[in-house]
Amino acid sequence: MADFSSLSRRAQGGQRVAHEGLMRRKPNILTAAPGSWNKLKPAALAMRHNPTEAEDRLWQRLRRKSLGVRFRRQHAIGRFIVDFYCSAAKLVVEVDGPIHSDQTGRDRARDVELQSQGYRVLRVSNDDVLNSIDDAIARIESFLPPHPPAPSPGGRGGAMRDS
Repeated sequence: MADFSSLSRRAQGGQRVAHEGLMRRKPNILTAAPGSWNKLKPAALAMRHNPTEAEDRLWQRLRRKSLGVRFRRQHAIGRFIVDFYCSAAKLVVEVDGPIHSDQTGRDRARDVELQSQGYRVLRVSNDDVLNSIDDAIARIESFLPPHPPAPSPGGRGGAMRDS
């Protein structure tokens, strides 16, 4: 295993820290111990750079807070790398391809372990994502907190005035 101790915290995947003369911009979403993350990081990065077609299509619909909350892809939780994770809902979304039909027991054990840590796990099939993505998105949305109300067109929360 490579030694990452000489790298800055930012280079290790964390945020900037004050002793480097920089302010923190946003909190870390740490769901894996640093030792576990160092082991999982290469695999997570490889999976981010080489997603399945279904994972890529779903990511295009989840990214940039398009559902009102932030999702992370190929995120480490404990000793696992999950396909998608939303911290606001403690929701794990797994896209199951053909390989998962041969490992249902392993997937079930993984789901139970994640659920015991307070995460909700939603599994969607490749076919659902590739053939009816709107239905897959609707299932995901049913697990998310309600959207905050949209800002009013007037910009101050009141009704628009006639000029």
